[in-house]
Amino acid sequence: MRACFGLGLLVTALLVPVHLAASEDSFRIGGAVERPAEWTAAQVLKEFAASVQSVRFTLKGTEHSARCVPLQLLVKPALPQFETEVKNHDLGFAVFVQGRDHYTVCFSYAELSPEVGKRQVWLALEVDGKPLTGKESPARLLVPEDAKPARWTYGITSITVVDGRRQPR
Repeated sequence: MRACFGLGLLVTALLVPVHLAASEDSFRIGGAVERPAEWTAAQVLKEFAASVQSVRFTLKGTEHSARCVPLQLLVKPALPQFETEVKNHDLGFAVFVQGRDHYTVCFSYAELSPEVGKRQVWLALEVDGKPLTGKESPARLLVPEDAKPARWTYGITSITVVDGRRQPR
């Protein structure tokens, strides 16, 4: 119980500064990475144009189509700080995604990895042919494989990579 509480405090401490650093139309990737970065939807669409996919989804009984990139596609180039001498060190990493309203969801790095979990977690940048605006902006998550859309976070402000080995015991 104490370990979970300590991890929660550490994650909160990591997320708050990142949340404050991002502007209204951007989100930050930080934490246990070598290359933290700030992105706008337009930058993601341009930088990863070859990987943009159309994802169909239903939300509250209405069908939509979104232009998306896999969440892993943005996390990987941030270069999570894996220790190559530690066997499967990447399996102990987590990725926290937080929205403007502070709603926070978590994925294991392995869950996102095409080599291990193959979970389809999409960062949606446009829905129904339009950029996201208002509370939805600058991006939202879609997790079509989840039974409930509980991790479909909107208004993303931060993506924080956490190394589980570095947590207080």
